[in-house]
Amino acid sequence: MWFWVRIHLYDYRVYQELSSHSIILGSLAFCGTSGLELTQMQRIVCVVALIFQIILPAAYSQSRPQPAEKVWFWFGDCTAPRLMGVQLLLDGKPIYQSRFRACQMSRTTANSQREQEVRSSFHFSGGHTFQGTYRTSKTETIEGTLWQAGADPDEILLGIAFQTHDQVLINTIHISKLGKPAESKLDQGLVIKTYPLK
Repeated sequence: MWFWVRIHLYDYRVYQELSSHSIILGSLAFCGTSGLELTQMQRIVCVVALIFQIILPAAYSQSRPQPAEKVWFWFGDCTAPRLMGVQLLLDGKPIYQSRFRACQMSRTTANSQREQEVRSSFHFSGGHTFQGTYRTSKTETIEGTLWQAGADPDEILLGIAFQTHDQVLINTIHISKLGKPAESKLDQGLVIKTYPLK
């Protein structure tokens, strides 16, 4: 009399891989026969078949390359970019305004490195106290920098930094939502806005 072994397969691809090895499955069926006295060689075949049953699914899943996740990059190179505007306001006055092309591309090492190397710099006059600590005079020139700090399937993380020649005044991030306006208060009187452009 035969007994039935019910194998739960959670991955259809693994099922396809296992079903193609009819010899292994046949050996497993042979090993499950009751009332049959196995020879030494038959026992070895059964053990090998059981080992392959354990190893094959894991080896198949590890060897199969996983598709790269699609995320958004600014200033990307694609046929259908989304145009986004960005504006920085200090005490209600614009100190920076620009636009960028957002492209959905694969999260690869090359794309990530290239996009993080793209930086937008600008300058404006001081006269503001940052983080309640760093006072700047109106005669000082402050350098601002924007860059992509991270990439997600629905968002772009923009890094923002201000500094003088000897002091970092602020270093933070803003979450830009693709296709939606977003606003972040970075410091007292300092606001960044991103928004879709038609």
